[in-house]
Formats: sequence, C-alpha cells, structure tokens
Amino acid sequence: MNKINKKTNNILVIGGAGYIGSVLVEDLINNKQKVVVYDDLSTGFKSQVHPKAKFIKGCMKDTKKLSLVIKQNKITHIVLLAAKIKVGESTQKPLEYYDTNVNGLISVLEAMKNAKCHNLVFASSAATYGDIKSNKPLSENLVTKPCNPYGWTKYIDEQIIKDYSKTNKINYLLLRFFNVSGASSSKKYGIYDKNTSLLIAKINDAIINNKQFKIFGGKYKTKDKTALRDYIDVRDVSNAIVLGIDYLKKNKSDVFNICSSVKISVLDVIKTAQKVTNKKLNYTITDNRPGDPEILIGDNKKIKAKLNWKPKYDLKEMILSDYQFRLKLN
Repeated sequence: MNKINKKTNNILVIGGAGYIGSVLVEDLINNKQKVVVYDDLSTGFKSQVHPKAKFIKGCMKDTKKLSLVIKQNKITHIVLLAAKIKVGESTQKPLEYYDTNVNGLISVLEAMKNAKCHNLVFASSAATYGDIKSNKPLSENLVTKPCNPYGWTKYIDEQIIKDYSKTNKINYLLLRFFNVSGASSSKKYGIYDKNTSLLIAKINDAIINNKQFKIFGGKYKTKDKTALRDYIDVRDVSNAIVLGIDYLKKNKSDVFNICSSVKISVLDVIKTAQKVTNKKLNYTITDNRPGDPEILIGDNKKIKAKLNWKPKYDLKEMILSDYQFRLKLN
C-alpha cells in the first residue's frame, strides 16, 4: 500500500473498533503513525482494535469527552467512520439514524473546534446518489438525491461539513464509499459482526454455515434481473484514507468516490463465491427492499488523478479474504 509521507501524525479514528476502522488502524500502525481509537462499542468490538493503538471507549455525541481526547492526545487528523449504516434498518428507524449520524457529526465538529483540530476525513456513502437512472458510472459532480434515510443522513452530513468549513478553519475529505468487502492482508481484521448487512460477508457466512440466502430483488431491468453494484476491497479503502490524510496536508478539501467502477450483479457475486469456495449456496429471490436502487456504480477517475490511487484487489480476492477471515470466526 502507499505510505504516509513526512512526519508522524496523531490520528484519531472514531469508529476504529468497527470493520473499516480495524483494517485502517492496522495499516496506520504499519505506517508508524500514532493512533487513538475512539468507539462506543455499540457495533464495534474491542478485540478488533490493534494492540498498538490506544483505545478509549466513548460516544461521539459526548462533545466534552471527545474535546478532551483530542486535546490530550494532540490529535492532528480525525477519521470519522462511526455511523449507523444499514439501509433497510434506516427505513424502519429513521430517527435513530438521524440522531446518530447527524447529531454525531455535529458533536465531532464542535469537539474539533474546541480542541483546535483542523483535519477531517469523513466516511460518506454512495447512498447519497440515490436511485439515479443511469447506466453510466456516477461522478462526484452529480446532483445527489438519496432514496433512503441512511443516504439522507450522509447527504446532510456532507452539507454540514461544507457549510461549517466556510466560516471555520477545517480541511476535509468526503469519501463516498461504495460496497466495501474483504478483510485485511493479515486476515486479523474484517467484518466481525455476524449480523452484518454487507453482501459478500453474508454470502460467505451462508456458505460456511450451510444456510439459505435471500436475494432482495429479482425483477430489476438488468442482465440477470438482480441489482448491479460496485464492490471495493477494504484494503483499497484503507489505502485511499491513508493517501487522503497526506492530501489534507496541502490544505485542500474535496469529495471522492471510493469505488472500482466495475458493474457486478448479486448473482455475479454468488457465482464467483461458489467458484472461490468450491461450495454451493442455497438461495432464494424475494421482493426488493425499500430504498434499494437498481444500479449504483461509481466513477473513480477523480481520485485516480488527484490522489494517484487505484483499486488493487478484484472480486475474487475480496471474496477469498473475507472467506478466510470468516472461517476463523466459525
């Protein structure tokens, strides 16, 4: 992976005990960065925190505590990964999503102001684009219009950060993650939550435990009638964040898609998983979930040009690394 240049940073990873956070923290430690993990463990796991990272249990909505953590640890950069992320659940519990994702961000910005920390990498989402009727990859300059509460929380968060930056000293990166999959290169960190909503992990879990798998939606206007998505390896995501931390040193702010720009259907994933694992998956096709767009594929030209980043891992490698990680959980 790319290395962080110049001096050591003091990096606070909010949500660092979660999936992407645990992989990122390992990479940052390997980059000889000083890392503090701040997590309330509501969906994260203490066992997934790298032993060389300092761990502090706390809620991102606790502005007073967070301000103190930033000051005491002389934090130079904050990576905000903590959020509620399940699209289906967001349609059932919208207030919980707005409270955690929006009020949580506001608290983080207030804490940054209190502690005079000026660099933020924010985990946004492809869900901000909504159900755009286009077969072309989605670029960052499109007008976004989410179609579920989760997407709206990330859309609002992006706007809050942009508005806040106009009158406050802050450099920010808004990283719109597409469908993140896979595990760390060491296979120590991955999707630890067995109730995850992420497709590849759910498929691998069903294969390992011989469970029936449900495909949500088989009547889309696609080649095999299942939804088309853009899958990106978590190691590539972590690398983008590492490069982003360096980019912020130039006092620049921007928004980037973190994606592969490859169209992959749900059935494509299932067929590839069966080949990689050499096992069959029992699956059925059910109704579409509310808020699920038919096609969601990103354009990654901008981040390739500005950060010199490009995806390294393909679908087979994502599935295999996750499968190997999940075998250790069962």
